[in-house]
Amino acid sequence: MYLLDNAARDYDWGSRSDIPQFLGRSPGDRIAEVWMGTHPLGPSSVLVGDTSVPLSQVAGELPFLFKILAADRPLSLQVHPNASMAQAGFEAEEAAGVPIDAPERTYRDPSHKPEMAYALTTFDTLVGFRPTAEILRVLNGIDTPLTQSLADGLRERPGFRGIVRLVERLLTSDVSTDEIGEVVEVCRGLVDVGVDVKRAYVTAVEIAEFYPGDIGVIISLTLNRLTLQPGEAAFLGAGIIHAHLKGMCLEIMAASDNVLRAGLTTKSLDPKGLVACLEKGMSRLARVTPEPFGFSTEVFHPDVEEFALAVGQSCPPSRRGCCSHREPSASSCAPVVRSSRQHRRRAREARPRRVGLRRGRGRSDPRHRDRRGRPGVHARSRRPGRRADRPGVPLARAPGTSSRLIPAAETGSVDPQPHIAQCG
Repeated sequence: MYLLDNAARDYDWGSRSDIPQFLGRSPGDRIAEVWMGTHPLGPSSVLVGDTSVPLSQVAGELPFLFKILAADRPLSLQVHPNASMAQAGFEAEEAAGVPIDAPERTYRDPSHKPEMAYALTTFDTLVGFRPTAEILRVLNGIDTPLTQSLADGLRERPGFRGIVRLVERLLTSDVSTDEIGEVVEVCRGLVDVGVDVKRAYVTAVEIAEFYPGDIGVIISLTLNRLTLQPGEAAFLGAGIIHAHLKGMCLEIMAASDNVLRAGLTTKSLDPKGLVACLEKGMSRLARVTPEPFGFSTEVFHPDVEEFALAVGQSCPPSRRGCCSHREPSASSCAPVVRSSRQHRRRAREARPRRVGLRRGRGRSDPRHRDRRGRPGVHARSRRPGRRADRPGVPLARAPGTSSRLIPAAETGSVDPQPHIAQCG
């Protein structure tokens, strides 16, 4: 095992306290992201003996990029390209002679950038478009000429194509800051009297505090707001419009830094490129359900080949060594590279089966009892909290799982706590 020395990013939306505290350091300079991987724009290094060498010399070129992200204010309204668009865009900018680190450059590598966010704190983000009917409810509640015009256009052409056309109109037409400010004031008045449509109005008000007059405030009304609690994850595929709002998370993605932005930022914008990249996506499809692996590990495996994320559980330091069935470990979070078919097969093999007797199976045994306390196995004998082949042995949930059971004597009374491996 090697200690990583990682690149940090001090973007203006970063936090001065979250990442330093997470790494056990004192608050200081603003840190937005910490990169762990072999991407050429921010490669990690490791100490081998007395020499610091690039991580790629030890692990090879990694297909993923792993980040710690902490936001004190909203990030840019953005989309990541798919593989074919990334390849074509990268070749075009290379042919045009745009420097790889130029601020106006969009495609910094030829790779797509699907990504997954795993919340370390309460994490708010905008992801994917709302359904047409919901967008119309949002716009109809705001009595301004701009919103009513947008609603009329969406009614004439509903559905995903109509929503993309609405966004394109906002990005390419000359919408004044006064019009945007009027919408924000109406939203603020509605929020003050307790009126909102799935947090659309309060989101617009919150964003306008940091980016007054930005067209992204209006576009946010069309987007789903998703809140992840610590331990939850969401997948953002290529072509899904999104904007993280606030919180700290782990991000794992394909090894790419291609971003097309259209608002809520001081960086270079590419509104036409963003519109061309848009693909259909709703927030209810974004959450990733983990699969249990072993007794104390969950694997978040979205539908991509480049990465997955394994999150383990370990005993707190004060209870180390009290588990008889396993050796506690403090390291509990790591990116994984494995195909979905391989992972699911291994998860099935590692999953213990429930033990119990069903009607007509096994021999009659006076120790077995049915639901009314009668002996024998003539009725189902799978009583809650009891194991049929070992009567009297209570069962407990396996740490870190939602369904599998193991004898309580093997688990002890430990209440496992999640820990994340800290990298320097």
